[in-house]
Amino acid sequence: MTREYLSIIRITMFLSIVALSQVAIANDNEWQCNGPQGGTVKTIIVHPEESNTVLIGTIVNGIYKSLDNGTNWDHLESSVLHNTLREIHFHPITPDTVYAATAGGLFKSNNNGDDWYQISPPSSWNCELRSLAIHPTDPNIIITGGPMNEWITFDNGQSWQRPGIPSNIGISSIAIDTHHPDTIYIVASGFAYGLGIWKSEDRAQTWTNIQNNIDTVGYGSDIEIDPNNSDIIYLSRKVYEQPPNTECLSKSINGGDDWINITPDILTAPEISHIKVLPSNSNVLFICTSYDGVLKSIDAGDTWYQINNGLSQSKLATIEIDTTNSILYLGTYHDGIYKSIDEGESWQRISYNLNCAAIFDLAVSDFDQNISIAAANNGLFFSDNMGESWESIDIGCPPENIIFTVSLDRYNQDYIYCASAYENWYIQPSRGFYRSINGGDDWDFFNEGFAEDANFTDMNISYYSSDDRRIFLASDNGLYFSDDLGENWSICSNGIPTNRYILVVEVASSNPDVVAIGDDENDVYISLDRGDSWHQAADLPEHPRHEYVIDIEFDPTDKNHIFAGSCYLGLFESIDGGENWNEINNDLPLEESPAVVSGITINPHNPLNIFVASNHYGIYQTHNGGQTWESFNAGMDTTHGVGEMMFASNDTTKLYFASESRSVWTINRTPTGITNKDNLLPSKLSVSAYPNPFNAATRIEFTLPEAGEITADIYDILGRHVATVIDDYLFPGHHSVVWSPEGIATGQYYLRLSNQEITSGRKLLYLK
Repeated sequence: MTREYLSIIRITMFLSIVALSQVAIANDNEWQCNGPQGGTVKTIIVHPEESNTVLIGTIVNGIYKSLDNGTNWDHLESSVLHNTLREIHFHPITPDTVYAATAGGLFKSNNNGDDWYQISPPSSWNCELRSLAIHPTDPNIIITGGPMNEWITFDNGQSWQRPGIPSNIGISSIAIDTHHPDTIYIVASGFAYGLGIWKSEDRAQTWTNIQNNIDTVGYGSDIEIDPNNSDIIYLSRKVYEQPPNTECLSKSINGGDDWINITPDILTAPEISHIKVLPSNSNVLFICTSYDGVLKSIDAGDTWYQINNGLSQSKLATIEIDTTNSILYLGTYHDGIYKSIDEGESWQRISYNLNCAAIFDLAVSDFDQNISIAAANNGLFFSDNMGESWESIDIGCPPENIIFTVSLDRYNQDYIYCASAYENWYIQPSRGFYRSINGGDDWDFFNEGFAEDANFTDMNISYYSSDDRRIFLASDNGLYFSDDLGENWSICSNGIPTNRYILVVEVASSNPDVVAIGDDENDVYISLDRGDSWHQAADLPEHPRHEYVIDIEFDPTDKNHIFAGSCYLGLFESIDGGENWNEINNDLPLEESPAVVSGITINPHNPLNIFVASNHYGIYQTHNGGQTWESFNAGMDTTHGVGEMMFASNDTTKLYFASESRSVWTINRTPTGITNKDNLLPSKLSVSAYPNPFNAATRIEFTLPEAGEITADIYDILGRHVATVIDDYLFPGHHSVVWSPEGIATGQYYLRLSNQEITSGRKLLYLK
């Protein structure tokens, strides 16, 4: 952003923070999270007696509750409930009792979601349940199922049996006729062999297949009974093939005896996830799609139109209607929850406190430690107050793509780089590299040299000087590099196997010629000549599951000292440039499957002080190079712990953690939260500059033996003051700042660095 635009954003953010008193306040030595807001909302229910109370179930992040129609959300923490929710239902007679079908079985709460216990069927494939229905007059009858499993209980979960439909067809949706509650419909997960939809008219005692004239293409997704006329039924599917005139929405007016195709002709692809009929007017229908947002019909499905005003994403999961307050709630993939008070003609995002966006990458400014940019699955976001608030950045990326990686330039604060991957399988617009050279106001798109189907996973930059940088982009078909700020790209070969899926690329901070990559074959490749040639490092151990390298980090002072995080295997270390690897998990807690360690971050003042994220256990640190580990989780929700971690620029008291499911977390480590083992402090004040001579900018680096007021001034050869580049109170350790001269002549200058008692200097040669 330009400085003027940044000023506007800062004012807007300040007013927002004042207005929203619930914004988390940064406490010293405790993690906090204020966004970016988002997440996948798979299921929504409105309390039948207290309509202001709404529960939503998310993918990976459990259940949230609102007591004010979605204005604010509270995360219902639970160590018992599985964190991936598929469907939630209130008990039809005592609504403080709640049932949840999850990826880990069926759960029940007797106090409106505050506490949970499991009542799962005796066995199910992968324990995953995707559908749930409770009989409205006899709630002891519960039907549930998922991929390749189907279950029913007649005694409220004390015992379970198969419901009488073919085994292992799976269940994706269940509907019970409220006018004739003994009539139940089940939609199978797949439509193959005529097993798509089943009907019982005797309270699940016997079943009849009523797929009839519906073809067998695709997967069942939802069934909806008209609340005013139970002979009218709607059935939706997701079809992942593209034959001509594909049907994915059907209607029956005689209880399923016959079906007619009412698939909207404006669909981009035949994928519908959810159907809803407006109870007050049966002619009004809503469907959630994977590519076209919300479609609405006001003539019972004869014609359709889009109602996406206010939505920022087109991939939707579910819709629910609060008839008491005439509110529509819309659950999205990635972008949280929306509501509408005008039957969907306009939507308002209500994801405040819903901090479960998937953050794929995070970049922190070298010029201002409070500025960061997050690449999330629901957009690109900017913060100038260390994550206390976030502002969306529109770079012009098609909604079918997502930004997967982002970097801020080390030498020019107005340069921002990011790259995209596709989100949806059917529509795949060109992916490529986005660049802004004016702080985010305008963006250019480049993909010259990329494979047409390349998707980008990580980025890193090798800097020789302010005018010589090589950008590396990891992708699912190899590693690319650009020497002209991304306008043209070449693929790295000469040692890297063709079309290798690269997940991570890292440049050694101590030597810009040394680069390492990790791939989905659990291999590490290293270049010693800035990517011109590569050699494979020693093999990491094998695992029965498909392991891969998820993170790589160099010791900031030693290019041969490398750390690697491997999915299913944990954390490894090499002290000889990858010739040998040693496991250093030791007492680091690891999830049994997969054992994912990511976010490797090394204290630049003391390489023995390392931070990592262990999936589902949170952040841990070591003071002895990995021999022992200790928890560093104060204030953090450890529901899911994979992500990126980094220090703020020039300040190891501030840490960022970008979670792949729980937004961005920050912590301010005050001296009471930093042990004396954190730093191996320099014994004297020292200063250096690189490059020197320089023609645009030079990076001034220095180490401080103790905290204090520091000034760094530039003088010309006549002793006249030219600029002050630092005037601040700084902590002990390593620091750096970039000086970009403006309006001065070429020639020799002198840098004077002082902390009141000690002064150090360095000659600088400026050449245009």
